[in-house]
Formats: sequence, C-alpha cells, structure tokens
Amino acid sequence: MLPSDIDQLTAATTARVFSAMVFLSLLRNPVREEALFDRRVREMLGDMGTALGVAQSQPEKSLAEIYMENAHGHYDHDVVAFGLEKIVKGIAPAFSGMDAECSGEDCPKDPLSALAIWMRRYGDSEHGISWLVQQTAQLLVADATMPVVH
Repeated sequence: MLPSDIDQLTAATTARVFSAMVFLSLLRNPVREEALFDRRVREMLGDMGTALGVAQSQPEKSLAEIYMENAHGHYDHDVVAFGLEKIVKGIAPAFSGMDAECSGEDCPKDPLSALAIWMRRYGDSEHGISWLVQQTAQLLVADATMPVVH
C-alpha cells in the first residue's frame, strides 16, 4: 500500500467520523455563529484526540465510555460519544485485511488507528483543521440532500 493511499484512507475515515460527530453535536446543541461553530469543532477535535490516546492504552473499555470520561467541550458528550462508537463499528469492515496490505506504526489496521494517524499528522495544524471543517461541511450537505430509500 502506497503512503498516499494510507493518507487518503486516514483522511477519509477522519472526515466521515468527524462529520457524524459534528452532526450529532449540532442536533442536540445548535450554534448560530461562526465563532461558536469554530470553538465547537476545536473542542470536539481535542476531545476526540484525547479519547483516541486513552482508547489505545485501555482497549478493554468502550470508546463511548472513554470519550465521556475525557471530553471537556461545551456540548452533549454522551450523544457524540455513542455516535462515535457506532460509526467506528460501522466502518470497521472497510479495514479487514489491512494487516496484509501494510505494516508499521503508520498502517491503519482499524478505524481507531486511522483516526489516530490522521490526528498525529494533521490534528494540530491550522491547515489540517481547515481541511477537516471543509470536508465535514461537504459531507453534512451531501448527507442532508441524499434521498432516503426505504
């Protein structure tokens, strides 16, 4: 697997997971000003980074439980935490067989490692945060305009 493929996989995983987290956060606690939205995004990104760090050292605990114990932002942590856990489980099958494709610390073996890799590379940079906000907005619009098939 090429480094560019890994980069795309970790970025796509992070954008999809984070957009779901932002959606749930805004559903429960809407924000009406750009400055408040920026604050919310940065708080959630920090909380997600903290939870990922703890999750890697405590694999016996549920991701939702870890997130709720470590989140400090001004939003409903429980809704976001359970949403995070659900989407991570939902996209996990996309990572089956990754062990055979690549190896090493920068190989995403599962959604949590993909998120951790992206956070380590881009989570603290303004460019990375701006990119993630742009992708989140695009995914929220796409999800809102997609027809529902029953």
